[in-house]
Amino acid sequence: MASTAALEVLQSAGRRRASRREWLAVLNRAVRTPRGAIGLSIVGVVVLIAAIGPAFAPYPGNAFVTRPFANPSLGFPLGGDVLGRDVLSRTLDGGWELLLMAVATLLGVAAGAVLGVMAAYFGGRWDTLIMRIVDIVLAFPQLVFALLLVSILGPKIWLIVLAVAISHARRWRG
Repeated sequence: MASTAALEVLQSAGRRRASRREWLAVLNRAVRTPRGAIGLSIVGVVVLIAAIGPAFAPYPGNAFVTRPFANPSLGFPLGGDVLGRDVLSRTLDGGWELLLMAVATLLGVAAGAVLGVMAAYFGGRWDTLIMRIVDIVLAFPQLVFALLLVSILGPKIWLIVLAVAISHARRWRG
């Protein structure tokens, strides 16, 4: 009898393990298609440029190095902006912020999903408590909420990531 119970436990663990790996199999099949490979390559190049771009920017992102609205040239491949800053340097310099905002969005979606699952699973008082907290956050528009956090704690990059994460978490709750 004990061996039958142990066999059932092992079989259920195998089913759980198989379902955990199922998304990897789907991702693997998608990457093997031409469209999937091209899409993954494009995403990889964008992430790589965003990650290492600031190291290869020819000028600081806020340096006035050319005349305003300068046309593209050998020295400035993308030209100049309205204030005379190099557009290529500004683009390469701002890539890591794009990655930070992507991480903030993922954190917000994950937090909202966790809160939604918790509220649904526990129900009752927990659901009411989570819903009231979400209602309070929903009462503030995103920009006002971000300005509130920045005015209280100062202009820090982690604070902007937190504000974006919180503003996205409230959308994904139940």
